[in-house]
Amino acid sequence: MSFIDDDVRRVDAILDKFQLNEAQERFVSAGDLAVDSPAPSQEDARTLQLKAVIRALSTTSSSRPLLRRSKVREFLVQVAKKKGQLSTEEVSVDTSNLEWVAVGKATIQVYGTILNSLLDRTIPLSESIWYWDDVLSSYANTALYTFQMSPIRLWKQSKEVYADARQRFSSGSNLRSSAQQATWSISQSWQEFYRLVRHSIKERSLAHAQTRILSPFSIARIQIRQNLNQITTLRKTSACSIGQLVRECLVFDGAPEDRKHGALPQYSAAEEEDWQTTIAKTVNLLANATRGEEEHQGQDSLDPNTASSVEVAHALIKILDTHLPQQEHHANLRREQYGKPSRLIRYWIPAVGLLLSGSTILRILSNRRAEIAQWFRDLGQTAIDFWANWVVEPVTRLIGTIRHDETSEIAIQSRDSLQADRDSLERMVVDFAVQHPENGTAFTESQINEIRAKVKQGDLTPVLKAYEREMQSPIKNAVAGNLIRTLLIQVQKTKVDVEVAIGGIDSLLKSQELLFGFVGIAPGVVISWALFSWLANTFGGRRGLKQGQKKGEALRLIRNIDRTLTNSDLDDEAIISEENHGLLLCETHLLRQRAALVLPKTVRREFLEDLDDLLDVKGYKQIASATTKFLLTRRVRIAGRDQIVISVKSSIMSEDANPPPRMKLIYHPRSPFARMAYLMAIERHMSDLVSFQKVVVAPVQYQGWSTHNELVGKYNPSNKIPCLILNPNSSDNDNDSTSNISTEQAIFDSRVICEYFDSFSPEYSLSRTNHASFFGDKTLLAAVNGGIDAEILVVYEERLRAEKGILYPEWVTGMRQKVFRAVDYLVRAVQTGQLRVRGQNQSIQVL
Repeated sequence: MSFIDDDVRRVDAILDKFQLNEAQERFVSAGDLAVDSPAPSQEDARTLQLKAVIRALSTTSSSRPLLRRSKVREFLVQVAKKKGQLSTEEVSVDTSNLEWVAVGKATIQVYGTILNSLLDRTIPLSESIWYWDDVLSSYANTALYTFQMSPIRLWKQSKEVYADARQRFSSGSNLRSSAQQATWSISQSWQEFYRLVRHSIKERSLAHAQTRILSPFSIARIQIRQNLNQITTLRKTSACSIGQLVRECLVFDGAPEDRKHGALPQYSAAEEEDWQTTIAKTVNLLANATRGEEEHQGQDSLDPNTASSVEVAHALIKILDTHLPQQEHHANLRREQYGKPSRLIRYWIPAVGLLLSGSTILRILSNRRAEIAQWFRDLGQTAIDFWANWVVEPVTRLIGTIRHDETSEIAIQSRDSLQADRDSLERMVVDFAVQHPENGTAFTESQINEIRAKVKQGDLTPVLKAYEREMQSPIKNAVAGNLIRTLLIQVQKTKVDVEVAIGGIDSLLKSQELLFGFVGIAPGVVISWALFSWLANTFGGRRGLKQGQKKGEALRLIRNIDRTLTNSDLDDEAIISEENHGLLLCETHLLRQRAALVLPKTVRREFLEDLDDLLDVKGYKQIASATTKFLLTRRVRIAGRDQIVISVKSSIMSEDANPPPRMKLIYHPRSPFARMAYLMAIERHMSDLVSFQKVVVAPVQYQGWSTHNELVGKYNPSNKIPCLILNPNSSDNDNDSTSNISTEQAIFDSRVICEYFDSFSPEYSLSRTNHASFFGDKTLLAAVNGGIDAEILVVYEERLRAEKGILYPEWVTGMRQKVFRAVDYLVRAVQTGQLRVRGQNQSIQVL
């Protein structure tokens, strides 16, 4: 949805309101006459025709409020055609009013059509400007452009040489007699023509000999700059036309909410001017905006005060039939001539390379058919295996884990392995203990049960005792004894211990089974999602365009709006220029379209309201208010996270702030205090409002060090830098009298200056109501502190250094002058009323 559609609907509603008001006034005024005069039995054909035209021209559709040009022209022809009427005097008041309403609605349609045409022609010019800037920014791009354009230049030169040789050959044939022409053979004619071609080439070479000092790349860069200048001029002209039409067309008198976006108050209709006159003035503006540059802008203009509805209709028909098509044709020719080259010119080099290498590529593909087919089969099988093994199977296992499926449990060892090894160890120990009792007596059943219980707890005492006895004669017992049996039993015990440890690890893994399931499924799902997203974005057409690309375009448009508002020039009445206003409308038009694709509906409405506020910027304060609201405090949810775009001018302005004054900072780059104030001005983006003057000062008169003592001293009693002069006069020089300087014309002390620069930031909490007096008092305090410091230095010099015989009289004189200037500064503050009795509105009397 475009701002043009909103303006068309709004102005159409205003026109309907005017029609309704006039109808009510005629009904009231004719109330008494209605009793005596009979009412017409039915409406005439002209009235019915006009009402049908008005209904057709009304913007009842919310999606397409603008009609096609052919339809609008058809309705205008019906309005302009007078059936059976000889003059406008014979037309009734009601019919005349209906004609004006129909013409007014047609004017609204033509206004929207022309604005759409200008926007459609202006917006692509930015791409051409970016293209030429990109070509100029790199020598490689310039070289590529030179090769791309070489066939066209060669073709143009060949045509010029051929035309010149043909003209010379024809003129020579006219001079020869018919007898000579009859005796000439075809070969002689071709030889003569070839000689003329060589002669023409030689003459052209001599004529262009002076350009040989320039390389083809330099000539190409000159041509690129010319194209860039032409496109920039065309864009500027179109932007100015857009700004002028939005400002001045269809601006009716009424409440501000009834006025269309971008209309300025001084262009609104006067109280005594009716809406028909405004319609006629709008038609004149539309005609002037669509006339060619070679046509006179004022010719065939209507007189708004005397023009009839039929004349206005004819003027609109002429705009649709002649002016607008000619303007579009002329603009398209200039864009084709100076704009971005066509795709054929930009891509003929790779196309020729592909064509020449096509046979080789086909031969390679033909020879490797089997390998390529095998590659595709392997690729397909790899994709299938990946999907089955890394996506489907992990998901199945994860579902089984969630459902506590025994087949999906994570385990390091077999389920019943530990119990089987424990039972085997128990039997081995019990059998060994029964077969080899320690005291030679057989174990009872209770003793055997006790041994079993100890084995379950890991106690193998009977086996270990036997092992100790067997180790006394290891070789003998290894052959004929039980040493090997006891060792094997201990090996079984070790196996059981290992399985117990593994079982603990197995229990730990089972406790984190769900976590491992998600970890196992994550790589396959992430890779699959990335692959499907890439395929959708690559082969999905318009619906598959990357959302990030749309968001990036929206952010780039916001940046362009920020730059347009920041760099906007203001006239004497603090009004933004027509060019910048037109560029702002173009960027806003595109941003509204991108926002419809990016932003959700819950945010889109507020976003569009902020855009509408931007279209109404009229002056310096309005720029600050709209820019701060839209680019500083507005969080644009476009890039997936909150993006805050800060304007340079909005960062130093607030809605209730007055424009900052012009300032001059007196400083020296080697002074640390002066550098602090200088950097604060740069960081707060005040450099466009502050001029800088480098000075040298010293406490005493010293050659080369005190050149600007008098200049700084008349602003700062302490004769120190930095010193900030507010609203400096061009007549400020070293000879100005100190008495002519007001206490509010300068701010000094680096801390006060830095705080003053910071006060123009929106984050600063100081109210703008007492802005000047606040910093005036701070500057006055700095003057008092400077005088006190100077007096202390005099005391040190006269009492301490004088006793040592190192008194510096010139230093004392310089400090005394600072004290005197500080006192004079206080006296002037009293005289101007800056110093008053605390708590009372009473000035201090100077004794």
